[in-house]
Amino acid sequence: MSPNTPRGPTAHSAILTLARNGLLRNRPSLVAKWRLTLFANGFSVIRCQEKIRNFREELRDLHENGWALFGLWRSVTAQGQIAEAQEIRKRFDRAWKDADVTLSTSVF
Repeated sequence: MSPNTPRGPTAHSAILTLARNGLLRNRPSLVAKWRLTLFANGFSVIRCQEKIRNFREELRDLHENGWALFGLWRSVTAQGQIAEAQEIRKRFDRAWKDADVTLSTSVF
């Protein structure tokens, strides 16, 4: 990696910006994985409100995506929004009912 290659929050922000602006849309599964990875790791980088917004945007792109619902549920729970968290958890449970993996984060 060159000394000029962005690392840490700067790199995450750059990739997230490219994904949001549609510059990486030619590979939707790759973009979704990058975005979910950034959001999951963003607990130390991105403020909670921004994470919630990012997961909601992801759900607009990938309707009822279990990974994004899980991340949104964790973020909303961390904010103490219990009623909303319960509704999101129900959505996640429906989306994830046939999965054979138990999640602990919003990326695999």
